[in-house]
Amino acid sequence: MGLQIYGTTIFLLSLVFGASSHMRILYIFITNKKYRDLQCYRIMIHMGMVQMVFSFSVLWIAIYQVCNCDPLTLGTHGYRLSTGCCRTEGFFELILALNRLVIICDIKCPDLVFVVLTFFAWAFLIAHQVIFSSWMAAYVAIPDYYVAKPDLSLPYTLLVHSTVGVIYEITLLCTFAAYIIIVLHLIYLKWKFNILKDVRKEAKILIYAFVRFAGDGILSIIIHYVTLPSHPGSTLGVGLFYVFNNIILPPFLYLGLCSNIRKEFFGYVSVAREHKVCMNALKNKIAAQK
Repeated sequence: MGLQIYGTTIFLLSLVFGASSHMRILYIFITNKKYRDLQCYRIMIHMGMVQMVFSFSVLWIAIYQVCNCDPLTLGTHGYRLSTGCCRTEGFFELILALNRLVIICDIKCPDLVFVVLTFFAWAFLIAHQVIFSSWMAAYVAIPDYYVAKPDLSLPYTLLVHSTVGVIYEITLLCTFAAYIIIVLHLIYLKWKFNILKDVRKEAKILIYAFVRFAGDGILSIIIHYVTLPSHPGSTLGVGLFYVFNNIILPPFLYLGLCSNIRKEFFGYVSVAREHKVCMNALKNKIAAQK
């Protein structure tokens, strides 16, 4: 029971920090026209929405683990939904990488292509949830087990689980390859025009791509090819890695690598500070007049 409380507490703290950061970044993207008008940021809005859905699924899992019961089967659906969200985010990462490839390499491609790909990504998430909640395949919720566990009693669970896993891993490799092409293209342009001194932009793109690829790839290998020990601590560690990789890491990378987003993210802090200073000055002025 102590491990359940400890694990659930960390889950919830990570959820609060990550979800609040996601909401702030989503608010910035949605309310600012300069972001809404760009296809890449519209894709990132969809990615943020998937990450928020993942946050809700983590909340259901945390409630299931601490209560050791599954009201309305929310815990079970939480495991299924969290797995689907991770895989769907991988598709959105590929769509975003392709969008950046088209823009940076000046490839002619209508925006409708990315709209259609976005639609299919959401359709995949819905289909994933439906299939793994059917008689064909499923993930089950188990006390003290903090990651989705395939229900091998159903006829097609292993087949669907393995097939979707391979597709997801191919998606990750394609995404990473797209970013490698982007970086090589930018380096080629700088070499062509003899401006090789500043490679910070290329470094940022490659850092983002490598960190996400490494995190998603490690988790995919663990889930699809590693038999986890029955000890709760091992699955808790993997579960916390999931939370870190999908809830905490994305906003951290946005804020660390994108100065414009970082300034707008923390902009409300400076506004609040200025408001407080003005209010204190006004109070002092009123007190002096008395």
